[in-house]
Parts: sequence; C-alpha cells; structure tokens
Amino acid sequence: MRLRREPANSRGAITHWQASGHAGVRHLLSTIHPRATGFEFESDDGDTHFECSVVDLAGLKLLRTDTSGYQCRGSPGPTDALRVTLPARGGVDVMAGRSETVALAGTSGVACLHDGVDRRVHAGYLGFHLRIPRHELLSAVRTLGGEQFWADGIESSIDLRTPIGASLLGSVGTLFNEVERLATIGLGQLACASASELVVNLAAVAVLPQLRDRMGLPQAWVGRSTVEIARQFIDAHAVEPIRLGDLADRLGVTLRALQVGFKKQFGCTPSDYLFRRRLDIARARLATAADATTVTAVALDCGFINVGAFADRYRRAFGELPSQTLKNATRGMPQSRLDPPKRSVSVRTRR
Repeated sequence: MRLRREPANSRGAITHWQASGHAGVRHLLSTIHPRATGFEFESDDGDTHFECSVVDLAGLKLLRTDTSGYQCRGSPGPTDALRVTLPARGGVDVMAGRSETVALAGTSGVACLHDGVDRRVHAGYLGFHLRIPRHELLSAVRTLGGEQFWADGIESSIDLRTPIGASLLGSVGTLFNEVERLATIGLGQLACASASELVVNLAAVAVLPQLRDRMGLPQAWVGRSTVEIARQFIDAHAVEPIRLGDLADRLGVTLRALQVGFKKQFGCTPSDYLFRRRLDIARARLATAADATTVTAVALDCGFINVGAFADRYRRAFGELPSQTLKNATRGMPQSRLDPPKRSVSVRTRR
C-alpha cells in the first residue's frame, strides 16, 4: 500500500493527493468523498491507483482526478452545492435512484445537486470535477437572468459537443492549468476572479435550460450613465481581480444587458475594454521600468495570469513584444519611439 499527499504551496492554492493499492486508494477516496461508501475495484491490487489535485478558489472548488477506476455508493446529503463531472478521458456512470446518466469524454458531462448517487468510474479515467456552492449558483443565475429569475429542473447531462459544453470544459482546463503553473512559484492565488466567475456562469447556463432560453431573448440596452459608471469603475480598478457579474449586479442590471449597452456605446464588450486597459497600463509600466523589472512581474501585477498569452496580445496591440518595450526603456530610448503603431481594440462613443 502507498499513500502520499504532497504539501500545498505556501498560499494553499492547490493540493496533490496520490495513492496506490486497494487499501491506500480506498482510504484516500474516503477522505476526499466522506459521504461515499462501498468502494470496489476491478483492477488488481498492484494496478490500482488514484491521483487527485484540488484547487480552492473563491466560489469554486475544482478537482482533477486520474484513476484506474472504481465503484462506490453515495449516501444522501444536503443540496448545498452543484457538482459537475467533465471527463477528459474515459467515462463515469452516475446512478441517482433509478435514473442513470453517463459522462463520456468528448460527448457528455454530468451535473447533480446532491451526493446521494452511485458512481462507476471507468478504468483509465481522467477528468475534472466542479463543486459550486448553491449560493454562488444562485448569484450567477440572478446576474445572467435578472434579479427575479430562478429556474427549476437542472439538467443532469451536459452535452460537451455544444458550444456551451465545449467552452465549459475548455475554461475549466485552462483555469486549472494556470493555477497549477502559478502554484509552482507560490502564486496560485493570483488566478483571477474573472476566470472562476466565467466557469461558474458557464456551468449555470449549461445545466439550466430556462436560463439559456432567457439569455436568448432580446436584452434591453442600459442607459449611457450606467455604462459610463461601469467604464469608470474598470478604469479605476483595472489591475485588480474584477468580477464583471458582480459589477453588473451592483449597478442593478444583468451582465448581458451591460454587455449590450457597452457594445453599443463603446464598440466593445466590458471584458475587451478591461483587457485593453490592462495592456495600456502594462505598456506604460514597461516603458518607464527600472533595470530590475521583468515582463512576468509587470504582467502579473496588471492582472494577467498567462504570460505567454499576454505577450502575444501585447505584440498584436503594439507591434512589438513586451520584452522589447522593456529593453528600450532600460536603454533610455525616448518615449516617442514607444508610441504604439496600432491598436487591437478600438473604443468609440456613440453620440
């Protein structure tokens, strides 16, 4: 038997668990899933393994598991969270009462609001699991659908072949990889709130058909003053973690309505505008940087968590890499040489 838990980094952003052998895997599964019982394995003791990485973010718990497969029974528990299973390889059979739902890589995921389900995890399974607190799910629904909107009847199956399902799986994978990468240098908690907000919002839309229908209806255009307040807030807090859904909620509008109003007034979405503002701030800092400054430090300070993507967007916006801007600044090149030759996003005001 072998059971190993790697220590979390100093910020506690991510924890890795690993076990092998029937006894070790059974003990680890009981620790991670305390309400589950009756763990059984189809593989021999020497071939049985289970690996799990856990990320805790604001309003979202994210797990990635890799296993030789197992079966377990679930005992009923409080409906305090939405649980979503998204296979990347292999599949999972979920039994709730007499109803069976299959999660299969490239085809479907599974969602439920309770723990009382039986599971059969196929051999060679690799996938992601989300745990979204009920209050976060309700907040996302109110943000996307309106203050008075709530939908019953959560769909147990998520079609991963649709744009929404594919976006949810892709966003979860990207968020997990970025947290894991940053955690290696002790910066896992820098994963921006907007990324976890996107995952929660996509999950809400994926499991609630009434919400999808409501979002497909024409949206009222919010007033110019409301959009201007949103723009000013973004300007003032651009380098901070901004949850655009929270901003819309504070303004008393839905996120979709704010997006429509922003697009009509400024020609771009709030997220595009936020990204552009962060690029501008990063360029200003790089252009006046001291010798000890690094591109990575500036990118992280300005709210970017993927330095490679930052460099690519920076080059497309300004015609040079951020490292070139920094190099010119440390050499004392005149500021006029640093004026951007082009812009990737334009902002226009409709009169």
